[in-house]
Amino acid sequence: MSTNSLTWAITFQWYDSGNQKIQQKQISQTQVAKHNGIIIIGRDPNVCDLVLNNQSVSSQQAEIYFNEEQQQFFIKNKNTVNTTTIDGNDLALNKELLVNNGSLIILGQQQIKITEIKIYPLPPTNYSGISPTSGLTGSDSKPLINNLNISPDSSTKANTDDKKNSWTDKQIVIAIATVAAAVVTALSGWYVNDSNHKTETDKAKITARLNEDTEKTKLKYEKEKQEINLKHEQEKLYSERFTKHQEKVASLKEKNPKYNQLRLINNCPETLSIAATFLALDDVQQTKGWLYIKRGGEISPDYFTRSDNIYLYATTNNNGKEIVLKGNAFVNRFIKKEDFDYIGDAFIESNMTKELVKFYQIKFDSQSDGYTTKTFICDDEDRLELK
Repeated sequence: MSTNSLTWAITFQWYDSGNQKIQQKQISQTQVAKHNGIIIIGRDPNVCDLVLNNQSVSSQQAEIYFNEEQQQFFIKNKNTVNTTTIDGNDLALNKELLVNNGSLIILGQQQIKITEIKIYPLPPTNYSGISPTSGLTGSDSKPLINNLNISPDSSTKANTDDKKNSWTDKQIVIAIATVAAAVVTALSGWYVNDSNHKTETDKAKITARLNEDTEKTKLKYEKEKQEINLKHEQEKLYSERFTKHQEKVASLKEKNPKYNQLRLINNCPETLSIAATFLALDDVQQTKGWLYIKRGGEISPDYFTRSDNIYLYATTNNNGKEIVLKGNAFVNRFIKKEDFDYIGDAFIESNMTKELVKFYQIKFDSQSDGYTTKTFICDDEDRLELK
């Protein structure tokens, strides 16, 4: 009997952003025979076995092949422009990593999941059996019947007994052969039925699992899509609300320019960074930053409010150490390193890097011109104060 070799099939699943559908494709060894069993992945439909409709993917970005000796799949990166990762591991050019069932491959911005790997032996192509010309042979490879020395003087009785015995032997042989054939037929039928049953059961399990994975992936993408749409809608509404806020504040300021304002002076050795949160003229809480005051400098920020207080966050360096303004009453607000200006309690951008800090209360004086003058001082104990 000849030795069986292995064959395989691998199933891919991905989300096609072009038609907004989940795609699934199984590729077998016979389908990529023209590429010597190598699965080519990319955008080029004339070359690639797995074609991805995504501009972030190269025309021929990666290859997957089966190592029969190790009985495992491996992926190799064939492109230096777009990134290739598998299970969170970056794949350098012409380097290769192991591919497992359930592996997640990312080509550029396209995600691909390995949902099934099947490796199984090919059926045998030839069988050993009894040759129709074979028989019991002697040492000279001639049928033994030719080597029997039958005397011409043998009696008729002996011939008759031999015929009876020969007939009886034939009946026994035929009976044994009939029983053996029946047993073989029964066993073959049982084996075929059992194999078919197991195959159908396995197919049903695989189909159920694929359907379950497909449904889970579909639900995941639908959820992500809804979250993105909700975020865009929130950003749109927030932008409209902020624009109306700015327009109303500008209108109120024109009608009566005398509102409570700050005049800030910096007596510290280094530049001050300042942010504020206050109740704007339209009674909406506004938080904004940054203002910078150089050493000895003075500014009058556009923090217009009808409230009798405002909350400040201020920081500077003194003796090589960062110090922050502190006081008694405070509120918590978010800040970020870049300039910001928002209304409400927090930034609308959920992915923004931000920090929650304390803004300390500053009381306005009752001055005729509406200005309250405050001076920042850095003392010898590295404290930042506002006098």
